[in-house]
Formats: sequence, structure tokens, C-alpha cells
Amino acid sequence: MRYLVLLFLFSLSLSAQRFSLTDSTFGGVNRPAFSFVENGFVVADEDRDSLGLLQVGLFDTLGSKIFHKSFDYYESSDSVLRIASCFKCLKSIGNGFLYAQDDYIRADSGFVRFTRFNGNLDTVYTRKHLEYQGAFPQVRDLKFDTDSTFVVSGFLFRLTNYNKYDLWVAKFDTAFNPIWELRIPDTIPSMNGGYYGDDLVIDQYGSCLVTGRANHYVPTQSNTDHSFAARIDLQTGALKWFYPFNQDLGSQNIAALDNGNGTYSFARMEVLSFIPATYYPDHTRLHFGQLDTSGQVIADTTTGPKFPYFRFQNLIATSDGNYYVAGDVQVRPGKFPITAYKFTPQGDSIWMRSYYHLNDSADRNHIWAFKEAPDSGFLHMGQLIDFDNDIAPVRVQHFYILKTDSYGCLQEGCQNIGLQEYYNYSGGISAYPNPSKGLVSIKSHLKGEIHFKLCNAQGRIVSSGRFRDQTSLDFTALSPGLYYLNTSREGEGIGTKKIVIQD
Repeated sequence: MRYLVLLFLFSLSLSAQRFSLTDSTFGGVNRPAFSFVENGFVVADEDRDSLGLLQVGLFDTLGSKIFHKSFDYYESSDSVLRIASCFKCLKSIGNGFLYAQDDYIRADSGFVRFTRFNGNLDTVYTRKHLEYQGAFPQVRDLKFDTDSTFVVSGFLFRLTNYNKYDLWVAKFDTAFNPIWELRIPDTIPSMNGGYYGDDLVIDQYGSCLVTGRANHYVPTQSNTDHSFAARIDLQTGALKWFYPFNQDLGSQNIAALDNGNGTYSFARMEVLSFIPATYYPDHTRLHFGQLDTSGQVIADTTTGPKFPYFRFQNLIATSDGNYYVAGDVQVRPGKFPITAYKFTPQGDSIWMRSYYHLNDSADRNHIWAFKEAPDSGFLHMGQLIDFDNDIAPVRVQHFYILKTDSYGCLQEGCQNIGLQEYYNYSGGISAYPNPSKGLVSIKSHLKGEIHFKLCNAQGRIVSSGRFRDQTSLDFTALSPGLYYLNTSREGEGIGTKKIVIQD
């Protein structure tokens, strides 16, 4: 079995705090959800070998599977073809768990299933939520607002002359009876697409905030894609306001959390440009900002590097008062590492780490669920797509877990050894060793001549030049401290890297 390594680290030290594993006997086909327990964590995922089955497993703190159980909630009147697991929808309740999934009867029809499990992962009670006003509901997030009621967000799929996706938010009791349901219809009837309620926040003001992506397109013709936020009353299900982030060219995804002071923090990916003649993002940039409870954007700043693509599905506040996102990133040509990014409430970078398979970096690793662990490290899980079948000959997709320490490290102390801060497209530029005594090698992963300027902490240029592919620079005459390497190509900025020169 191959293992994941931290980029540019050549040994791996496993401990109770750090591990990286694949499992070919559990899940692997869809989006796993997990919940921490006293001595490990519980995971729910779709069975790769039987798409109509749900698998629920118990794992220890080292990531080893203790046992799992499979459930087929087959009903002859439904004839479920497959399920789709909801990676935010496994929650602890009493001495057990509550879970939500989508059951597909056909490609255009199905229902949401809610299930209660006990501490032994046996089914206590299950119930399906059928079509709502002529549309197939699909769930993307689930949060409790009281001990006996919970709210879900997602979308309603309806098949017309175009595929339509209406925003769906609903409140249920723990017997899975609906209390209210809100539907916000797609407003462009002549196009495919609609509103996807991907993230849900229960706030401290008697309401919930749903964030997601609005997507409308006619294949090969046009595309509009932007983020949105909607605030909804928890008692009545009434919409308070709907805010579209449609002032820029487009956006990919968004997630939010409640600050408890009348504001929400959000992270979203703005599309800076599309690949010509397509609606696929060419450049994107991470935004971090705040909304108030009236729907006004009161702060918005960019943070981190540019990417062609960075898909994160959640925003979490860490125990030390900072913020964290993790997801899939695209690095041209053909590399898809996992990337984790930690930053301050002001949007300043703390660290960014990238992870990929040692000899197979073109394999795809999709991070779906992630949380801060009780030891202040980070637990991530998702799906590994093994294109050349060298993990297990009988399957391509595998369940995958990654546990790092509080610095995002798989090897202890990686934050102190000159690890490249991020492996990025706006990068395309590597600088090593970093920190250094002043002798630095710079490598370009991009074509063409690269121009660089090295600036000190006050912004004054202390060195400049140009190179192709790779060059070695001597900064030993400079005073020890923090410097910034700004790079550009053909007049367009590439990015900025921090360079540390030591005594």
C-alpha cells in the first residue's frame, strides 16, 4: 500500500497524532462523513462494492478500522440503485448518531433518508423523506438547533426542459417529521443550473445562514457562477434576506461560520479568469470576509496564492482563534495535491501545506470532511482515485484518511525545516532551502522568462533579475530577516513568496 508524504519530506514518522492511510475494504466511492468518539471516530460512507449499501465503521485514534457494518435499507417499492453519502451529515445524538443520505431510485428521482444508530452502530430507526413539491431533495449539510430538532440544507432537483436546482432548507424533529421547508426556486428558467445550499450555520440570533453556489449555464454557450448567502428564521422558515456575491466575474464555492457578535465570517473562491472558450476557471483567489446579520458585507480581503482550482467544503475556527480550510487543488500540468491552509482572523497566512502520493502525484485525492481533532491536530477524509490500480487491482477508488498535527505536519517539526509553504499554480515557483544562510535556488515550473524582485520587510527592492527554469542566487550580503520574493512573467504577476535569511 502506498502512503501519503508531505511534499519534500523524505521520511514519515507515524504516531498517535499523525497518520495517512487508505482502506480498500471500506467506503471509497463517495463522500465520507465522520464524528469523533472517546477513543477514535465513526465514519459513514457508501460501499464501493455495492452502491446501494451504507457502511458505518469505528476507527481508533491511529486510523485503524476496528469494525464496520453494512446496511441495505431496500424497500421493494423504491428499488434504490445507489446512495450518496452526505459528508457533513453524521452527528452525535445521545448515546448514538444521526445520519442523512440521498437514495437514488433513478437518475432523476429519489429521496433523503434519515437514520438513527446506537453506540454499537446498529440501526435504531430509519425513515425516508419523499419528494417535496414535485422535486427530488438532496442534502448537503445538517446541524442541530436544539436537542430535539435539526436543520438541513441542500437543493431540490426537478427535471424540466432544463435541469433545475432550487435551494432547499428544512427543519425536522428527531422522529424525522418535517416542521417547515423553504424552497427558493431557480430564477433563470431558460438555463440549466440553480442554487446549491452546500454549507449551513446555526447562529446565536434565532436564525441560520445557508451559503452555497449559484450556477447557470447553457452548454458550450454561456455560464454564470457565483456564491450566495441566505439568512432564514429558525422558527418559521421565513427568508430574511438573500445576498448574491455576483459583483465579480464568478466564484466557485463558499463556507461560513458564526462569530457570535452579530457577524458571520466567510471564505470563498473568486474566479479571476476562465479558460478561453470554456466556463472552467483559469485563475481563482481565496477571499476571507465578514457579513453582518442584515446581509451587508463589512469586510472582504484576499488571502493566500492564486489557483486554477481550489475546492474546499468547510470553514472552521481553530482552538487557537484562527481559521482553517482544506480541499483539492489543481497544479498544472496534471497534479492534484491536497492542500490545507491556516490563516488569522485578519486573513494573514500562518501556513499552507500540500500532500500528494510519492510516486503517483497525478492520482486524485478528494478531501471532503475535515475537523480539528481533540489534540489540536487536523483529521481529513475523502476519496483516493488510483488511476493505475497499484493499491488494489480490483478497485480504483479508496477510502482515505489523513491526520496531521497542529502545524499541518506528518513529520514532527516540519514547520522548522524550510518546507515549501505551498505547492501552487500561482507558484509555479519554488525557493529552497528556505530559511537559508543566504544561498537560495529558485526554480520555475512555468514556461518563459521569469522576472523577480526581492524586497525587504519595508518594501524596498534589495535585489532583482530574471531567469529561465532555474537559478542560484547569493543573498549572503543581506541582513538576516524576512524578505519577499515577487515574481512575474510577461508583465503579469505570478505571486509572492516569503524568504527567510538566517545568521
